[in-house]
Amino acid sequence: MKQSRIGLGVVTMLSIFVVVCMCVLVLFSSNKVYQIHEQTNRSYAFKKAYYEAEIKAHKLIDENQTDFLVHVKGDTYLKVKVNDDKIVIFKTIVKGE
Repeated sequence: MKQSRIGLGVVTMLSIFVVVCMCVLVLFSSNKVYQIHEQTNRSYAFKKAYYEAEIKAHKLIDENQTDFLVHVKGDTYLKVKVNDDKIVIFKTIVKGE
């Protein structure tokens, strides 16, 4: 009667294959985490710039200006139009669109 044996080489090859697959999965997941981190940083920077521009706009309203653009970031501006001390238009404009 013959006994079937699994050789040490097969187990070693399977172990190496599993380790390589796990390394590839780690690389993919770390890349995704980096992308999410970068996207969050860009979003935070834009929101910060937007709110700083909003504060500038309210200061210009206090100076009785009625129609102006405030630079937010890059090609993005905040358009503000005031009538009777009330904001009529308060919207984001992107130059070149």
